[in-house]
Amino acid sequence: MGLKLAVKAHRDGDLRRAEIDYRRAFDQEQDSPVFYQNYGALLRSLERIDEAIHLYEQGLQKYPGNLNISTNYANAIRALKPS
Repeated sequence: MGLKLAVKAHRDGDLRRAEIDYRRAFDQEQDSPVFYQNYGALLRSLERIDEAIHLYEQGLQKYPGNLNISTNYANAIRALKPS
């Protein structure tokens, strides 16, 4: 249930609540591709890009080739090291 609540809070702009619920989802082993994609996006919006990159890397280890995680990962790398 944590992941659904996290996504809803994130969509509603309640970033603090969303982060709590994403962590709860992880503790409840609800780590689907959506978890990595969205929680990473939340961390990026909080300007915690290093953490987002680490999370995306974990997600890609579990879900290699996932387009959404890969895209968010590339965007985070670009934000950290713009060309």
